[in-house]
Amino acid sequence: MSDKSDRGTEDWSYEAGKTNSQIWRFFVRLDKNISECVECKWIGAVHDGSTSNMINHLKSTHGNLYAKWLELDRLHKEKQKENELVVQEAQAEHDRLGFGTRSARKRARTVSEGEDSDLDNIPSAKK
Repeated sequence: MSDKSDRGTEDWSYEAGKTNSQIWRFFVRLDKNISECVECKWIGAVHDGSTSNMINHLKSTHGNLYAKWLELDRLHKEKQKENELVVQEAQAEHDRLGFGTRSARKRARTVSEGEDSDLDNIPSAKK
């Protein structure tokens, strides 16, 4: 694969964070509706953010890169699921402790005034 850094497409590239698709590791966006394969310079259309033309190009023309893309895509999706679980667990803990409620604000005032509270039971809050 060739170096994408000299192509002047930063506004539409994978690195610019405009997309979650791992396919952009193999293509650069020449403009809003056109992509180019970094391996063979094939030009393809991008309709409403769809990556199917690029995926089909890799599959039919660059089998080794298609296999790499499949693995990257699988790993990316696993990481997204892990991140979602972490956020859900944090939200559940947040809700369990009652943060964001009037009772949490009251507990915070109580702690700041030097009285005991449920916050003493949180491992990270222990001194």
